[in-house]
Amino acid sequence: SLTDSSLYSELSKQEKEESLLSETSLRASLAPPRAPPYFTANRSLYAKKDPSGEGMALHHHHDHRHHNRNQGLHPQKRDNFKYFHNVLTKIHKANFSNFHLIHHHPHLSFSPESPDQITRYISSHIMPLGMQNKLRDNGTFRSLSDMAVTSSVPCMGIVNPRAAMNFLFLTKHMIQLDYGFGHPSQKIHLFLPSSPESPGDINGISASSSDNNHVNEKSVKGLVFFVHGGAWGSGCAWMYRLVALPFVKANIAVAIVGYRTYPDGNVQDQVDDLYSAARMLQMKYPHLWQRRGDSKRNEQKEEISRGSSQSSFGVCLMGHSSGAHISMLLMVQQVEKKVMNLMSGSQGDKGNDDTISFDSFIGLSGVYNIQHHFDYEAGRGVEEISPMKPACGYTREAFDYYSPALRIHRLTKMYNDSTGINADSIMSELIPPVLLVHGMDDETVPFTSTSEAARIMRSCGAQYCSEYYLSETGHTDVIMHFMMGGRSKDAVMRWLEGEVFHGNKQADIGLPSKL
Repeated sequence: SLTDSSLYSELSKQEKEESLLSETSLRASLAPPRAPPYFTANRSLYAKKDPSGEGMALHHHHDHRHHNRNQGLHPQKRDNFKYFHNVLTKIHKANFSNFHLIHHHPHLSFSPESPDQITRYISSHIMPLGMQNKLRDNGTFRSLSDMAVTSSVPCMGIVNPRAAMNFLFLTKHMIQLDYGFGHPSQKIHLFLPSSPESPGDINGISASSSDNNHVNEKSVKGLVFFVHGGAWGSGCAWMYRLVALPFVKANIAVAIVGYRTYPDGNVQDQVDDLYSAARMLQMKYPHLWQRRGDSKRNEQKEEISRGSSQSSFGVCLMGHSSGAHISMLLMVQQVEKKVMNLMSGSQGDKGNDDTISFDSFIGLSGVYNIQHHFDYEAGRGVEEISPMKPACGYTREAFDYYSPALRIHRLTKMYNDSTGINADSIMSELIPPVLLVHGMDDETVPFTSTSEAARIMRSCGAQYCSEYYLSETGHTDVIMHFMMGGRSKDAVMRWLEGEVFHGNKQADIGLPSKL
């Protein structure tokens, strides 16, 4: 309901901090595909902007001055203008006789903002398409991205010595597990909280780095199965080691999972890696993988009702950015298997049940609709160098197939059509409680990715799907809050304590009132 483009600038400092509205979030809400692509006739129509960039030309009166004024343009721009003019002429003939009566969007710009203009210029004028694809497909993108993170670690240690000490201590007490077929990225970094009987340390991490003898099963509140991000083509488990710290302090075990990134593996390979890692943990550490529905968990729930401080939330699947995407895709694929077993009547055969179940899911700044995110990347001019396109199958059909929110929607429709029974009750049982967290100033993955996914999940029967949006928070800020302390970490811990530990499905985690 905004009517004044200067609304945000007129807010006081306190109002800006409390409000989710910002110039960045406003741009994100109007970026493709939620609005027509940049430099198109449709966008120029709604943006009330002349395609030539020299004033308003939407008052379609066949005024020859519009043509004369653009004769001095570059030939390519002049051709583009002629194209837009022809399109608008056709629209005019379709009974739109007065363009000046159209209600133009007050915040929709015809061209992208400066950062996106730079990346679009580089991709179209400096770096040829073939070079972009080569850097993406031969692993150079991955090497450069990982090198940038690695080189920044010493600087982080200088700026924050406490974080450096925590990192070294976590490294000392980390249990490294190999899974899969020996790929260097197929590793799990496991961190176990110490039991009351073990010496432990000030961080509450088990002092044993070789076994779990010091881990008291009753003292562990659950397991966080964390999947790192990296645009499907970069990132390593060690880079996210500090994410484990706030959880182990709360007596929660953490498994940070590494997996094959593009070009060594596509999205399905990455999901398969997560599945293999989960199965290996389930077999090697069964006491950590005991889920909330198990008999021991029910006993602990009774202890909670009697006032016991110990509680357990089972296994929480958690991912950031592209890690949130493949994590949700893993969860959806497991739900698909269970629905197929249910429809075939084989759900009672425990011996053949190879599915993995999770008690909750947390997505941080995630991508849940690949096709929409491809359009967003195209608007920024990074769609050809980004590993997402090849990792997700190149085509629009493949993009839809690897979009977890759309997959669950199709599954629900298929179940309804095949059985004639509403799938809501089934989905509410199979889809665990979900928390989706996103920064409103995220320019890498817009917050609309989370809002759209949450809406689809709820429409498909997900009974408990919460959204949490952080003002003045960017893409990397959300995960840095877990490493250095911050609002996203606090919100997740409150959600786990309130919603999962105590069975309060609508736990208040301090959601902003202006959502």
